[in-house]
Amino acid sequence: MIIYFIVFLDRPKLNIKQTPRGDLIQGVDVTLTCTVDSRPYPHYIGWYNVTGLARQHFPFSNSTKTECSLKLSNIDILHSGTYQCEAFNGVGGSPVKRNKTIRVFGECMLGNLYSKSSLFCQILIRVELYMNVLFTSTF
Repeated sequence: MIIYFIVFLDRPKLNIKQTPRGDLIQGVDVTLTCTVDSRPYPHYIGWYNVTGLARQHFPFSNSTKTECSLKLSNIDILHSGTYQCEAFNGVGGSPVKRNKTIRVFGECMLGNLYSKSSLFCQILIRVELYMNVLFTSTF
């Protein structure tokens, strides 16, 4: 008697949960949790910030075979952006990715300019950082 086993393999399916939900205000803590459903279990699960100039990997505070959490503490407007959960289990040849965008609202001031707009504040801060780098690297 021959017994056959059928093994189903599938690429990871990702589900992202944000706590607390919705738009955020400066100073709070936020946790992004990525839950993975796949056979076999993923070889890795990771979080990345894909909004910045370079893809930045975040160490995660909690990781199991099927879940990975990223905790951002005391957030400010620079944390606004797109974060990406990535999981890979060998099926399909490439990692599966899912994005989560968070918006942080607050205030900023640069010289005489004052704004409560998250996007405008990000632009002001990035311009100030760029100008500081440009100014210090030319001398």
